[in-house]
Amino acid sequence: MARRLLGRFRFGPMLGAATAACAGLLLTAAAAGAEPSVPPPATAPAPAAAAAPADPGGAEAGKAAEEEKDWSVSAEVSVYGKYVYRGCNLFDDAVLVPSATVEWRGLSLSVCGYLELTNEAGHSGNFTEVDTTLAYTRTIGLVVLGAGVSCYNYPHTDADGTVELYASVGLELPLEPTVTVYRDVDEIEGAYGMLSLSHAFEDLWKPFEGASVGLELSASVGYGNDLHNLDYYGTEEEGLADATFGARLPVSVGDHLTVAPSLWYSTLLDDEVRRAARKDDNLWAGITVGFSF
Repeated sequence: MARRLLGRFRFGPMLGAATAACAGLLLTAAAAGAEPSVPPPATAPAPAAAAAPADPGGAEAGKAAEEEKDWSVSAEVSVYGKYVYRGCNLFDDAVLVPSATVEWRGLSLSVCGYLELTNEAGHSGNFTEVDTTLAYTRTIGLVVLGAGVSCYNYPHTDADGTVELYASVGLELPLEPTVTVYRDVDEIEGAYGMLSLSHAFEDLWKPFEGASVGLELSASVGYGNDLHNLDYYGTEEEGLADATFGARLPVSVGDHLTVAPSLWYSTLLDDEVRRAARKDDNLWAGITVGFSF
């Protein structure tokens, strides 16, 4: 969507959003990234003869209620040193990214915004992108299926909004391999496929009671068709688009609060794409504060 975003960023062909998920949340949700989370399998009920005495209102009852809860609400605020999406450097300075998600039985609705903190592109203090994503995730055995629709809007800019559909298939195996295909059905009409891998190391360190530190690693490789690459990178060459690598260090405090510093690296892979894009390699850091219940 470089042609549409030229009026927004004033420095060449690129796009914003995140992943499905916000994408981002895509590598955040990503995404980043960024893939939709999968609720843990329900615990099988204990045999009646071995059941513990009832404890109405006690700790065990509260824990059981939490395990059976089929809904969740979460909110995050992130600050990143730059805004990079699918290998495109969309904003080469600090950006604030608040987001909120409501999930019920695999169906989720999330809203994510991007607020530019400097005047690099002439929009300091303004939200220049707001993404809304409706998604559904279901696990069948070891297979995780997902689908959704994202609406991208660009307030305070001259760029037109667009709509993108996606579908994903993942496996609950080591590295959690997942293939996701995105299809723009509005302005771009291009397609983008992504193979992603990730792994989480939980409870690596417990600095004090009620707190734990983990490590999350992720990697993805993207492939764009001619229409996608024309709008994102400025070339009609179909082929490999980008590779992105991320590391997060989530620090959980209690049951609801998480603080996660992160480091990311992204590069464009195809020679034609690299020549057409203004910035082809990017390294940036961020920090996210999240609350969920």
